[in-house]
Amino acid sequence: MKKILFFYPLLFFFFSCDKGYTIRFHNLYTEPMDSVVVGKNKIVFTDIPALSATDYTNIARGQYDAKCVSHSKKRFSVSFFVSGKGSGTKTIQVDASGQTQLINN
Repeated sequence: MKKILFFYPLLFFFFSCDKGYTIRFHNLYTEPMDSVVVGKNKIVFTDIPALSATDYTNIARGQYDAKCVSHSKKRFSVSFFVSGKGSGTKTIQVDASGQTQLINN
């Protein structure tokens, strides 16, 4: 009986770790992005070529501002909220016209 009670917290820990959200940056702008900073330096992507995307990174619950700076120093930004419930993927995207948006995949 003691062994079973020991394993329940371990199972809960392992199954709860895979929940949450991940985020990436997708650059559809006409030039490379020098940097993308999410939050107060919580997540930083650098040197993203045009027409490419970064790998996914875990992101915690909270309100975030994402600031993007292109190679020619043009600035883009978007604000978004990440829920503490649920899981999934999110993508910050700057398109060719300079419109910045958050996409829930």
